[in-house]
Amino acid sequence: MASYDFAALENIEFQAGIDLYRAAPEDVRLAHAIEVRDTGATTCLTCRGIEPAAVFRRAVGLGVGLATNESGLESVLTYMNGLGSRYAIPIAPQSQPSTLPSWLEQRGFTLGYAWMKFCRPCEGAPQTSSDLEIRVIGREHGGEFGRVVAEGFGLSAAVAPWVGALAGRANWVCVMAFAGAGRWKDADEMARKAQALRAELALEAILVTRSEEGMSLYTAAGAEDIPAVAREVYDVSGAGDTVIATLGVLLAAGADLAAAVRIANEAAGVVVGKLGTAVATPDELA
Repeated sequence: MASYDFAALENIEFQAGIDLYRAAPEDVRLAHAIEVRDTGATTCLTCRGIEPAAVFRRAVGLGVGLATNESGLESVLTYMNGLGSRYAIPIAPQSQPSTLPSWLEQRGFTLGYAWMKFCRPCEGAPQTSSDLEIRVIGREHGGEFGRVVAEGFGLSAAVAPWVGALAGRANWVCVMAFAGAGRWKDADEMARKAQALRAELALEAILVTRSEEGMSLYTAAGAEDIPAVAREVYDVSGAGDTVIATLGVLLAAGADLAAAVRIANEAAGVVVGKLGTAVATPDELA
């Protein structure tokens, strides 16, 4: 790629956006009518009920690499207008033909926000330090990744499992920062700190979820490590919610805490073996 290749840089973003739509879990795709449709050299990315329109309903690639014409523009607008929702068409100063912005204005479009882009070579990146542990994540952290993105950008909760599906997906690099790096060097030190916190807060127990490593339960009787039971992970969306819900139901029914934790762990193992936000039935836990 040249020092500034407009079409190449734009298409990197567009291809990422297209793959984001293709990555949507089936239940999210159906609930929000998520669709990718090519109209000539333009790709229409659409969904219902998720905002903002500038991100979730866009026609990308118009006038990039290949000049469009008014007939091509009308084909795109006919499809997008048929959805009955606001949408956006990203246009750059280099989009062709140069009359494209005026064509859109004549059809009732108004200028929106300006999205600035910067590029630089990979060599010579500045070195920084942090108290956080920063690492590339896989599917096992998809649920947390999606939640952080959705909450951080003020997006609908429906976006969380959708974005979470990108973790571990081919050609995507998802990075998270974890607090607590360096605060304990091994399991024994972690147990001491957990027990100290339990005593300080006068808690009966502390349950720590540890992603692919399962869970650890700390009580006055000591520590118990419960390994993860998922045979194959497809989608981690809702695993933490499943643990909380299962644990709450069992404790309310009078179950022993340790037994309730083990069953909740099994329930989480069931749901991560399914696509999308799923449930564990009693038969699956028998």
